[in-house]
Amino acid sequence: MVTRKWDIVMTRLIDFVLSQQRGAVLGVSVIAIMSTAHLTPSQSSLRDIEPIVVTNVLDQPGFPLTRILGVCEITAESAKCWDSLGKPLNPLADRIIRYHQEQEYPSLSIRPGVKNRWVVMESANASEDDYHLAYTEPGNYAGAISDWRPGTTLSWKRLDAPYEDKHSRLICNYRKRMPPERLAVKKGAKVDVDGTEISVTAFGRRTTAQVKADQTSFMGPLRYQITVKRSERDPARARIDEPIPISMAGRQIVRVDGNGKPMAAGWERTDAGVAVYVTSNAGPLNAQTYSLNVDPQYVAHLQFSMSAARKVIFEEILLDPATAFSGK
Repeated sequence: MVTRKWDIVMTRLIDFVLSQQRGAVLGVSVIAIMSTAHLTPSQSSLRDIEPIVVTNVLDQPGFPLTRILGVCEITAESAKCWDSLGKPLNPLADRIIRYHQEQEYPSLSIRPGVKNRWVVMESANASEDDYHLAYTEPGNYAGAISDWRPGTTLSWKRLDAPYEDKHSRLICNYRKRMPPERLAVKKGAKVDVDGTEISVTAFGRRTTAQVKADQTSFMGPLRYQITVKRSERDPARARIDEPIPISMAGRQIVRVDGNGKPMAAGWERTDAGVAVYVTSNAGPLNAQTYSLNVDPQYVAHLQFSMSAARKVIFEEILLDPATAFSGK
């Protein structure tokens, strides 16, 4: 209870410090996405993968409202934070120090030979239909405080830059769960996943050498394979998880006998659960081969669970406090 009351006090202090800049900050969101009014379908597809570029605030439909409160320099001895104008945010620094003091195994990772900074973000809690922040680049999570303010989370991520840089950018990768798609298991079958075409190029039985070369799964030998091709290599388009085999009756196949035939009900000593593994994911056509213990002749579709991906770039992040406030 004491901690929660103290967090309320801290948020009010930080709000007071930021109040003079907030009006300017909230009006600075710059979206680097072109109007689609005169774009051809192919141009529109290219537009979809362009990153959203903002300064300090992300306020876009489908994304949780996110604003950068400040930037911090954290050492073993102390922490100091500043806002977008370089003015000190001492309450924020105090709260981050206290957070790490309260952790059972407190630690912060740094990259030697560069300027290490932590970007502090306040984000509204995302709904199921929103994009969720998956990871940032360079990809170092440092800490988070839930319910920092009702319905929001405070978090900070490491950012590194050359010592001579005064500003930098934080790259945030967002994902959103999409409805599953089913791809028919027949050569040439295609399905569109968020602008990326997936097609079946081959399927059938694996050679004895291929089966022996792989480590046998606990579900039994993977005697069959299905190869699909993606039209794009760009990982920022959509994440596609390992597929689920769907039977001719339209139901998920959950177990098979020793010959790869789906079992409708009951368990026998020779039954095994379904196993699907990626055994090849390379090549100029981005061919992806799935090895499985289900005979493809019994598989009507592969059901893919997917998440759409979008990239957001926060630009003009001030890496150092203003000289008048830095104590130098």
